[in-house]
Parts: sequence; structure tokens; C-alpha cells
Amino acid sequence: MVGVFHSHPDRPAQPSETDRALALPWFSYIITSVQGGRALESRSWRLLDDRTGFSEETLMVAEPASHSSEAG
Repeated sequence: MVGVFHSHPDRPAQPSETDRALALPWFSYIITSVQGGRALESRSWRLLDDRTGFSEETLMVAEPASHSSEAG
């Protein structure tokens, strides 16, 4: 396991104090902001070694590879 994904309903996509209290420094935490039942934004965070806060990580979404139906 390399990380944890969770949502924050009607809250920003940033760590809360509860997230900080429960987080481990070597995991990535992807948080999705859900507003009015719709996912709006996802951001990734990593807890600092001294547990004082988080640093934001770059979140990249890979597009699935397209598969050709033609036989080659």
C-alpha cells in the first residue's frame, strides 16, 4: 500500500486536523472535495516527518492506453 484515498464532503481537498492526527509520514493521502454530491477536485498530500503538517504532492492522472480492435 502506498497511500490512502478519501473524500471530504462539503469541505476543501486539503487535510483536516483529524487527517493529521491519523496520518503516517510515508503514505500519500489523496483527498477529493465533494460539493453537493459531485466530486470537484482531488489533491495529494504527504505528512511531514515532524507531523506538523502536510506537503502537497503532484497528482498526475494517467489516461488508459487505447486498444486497437484491428488485428496486425
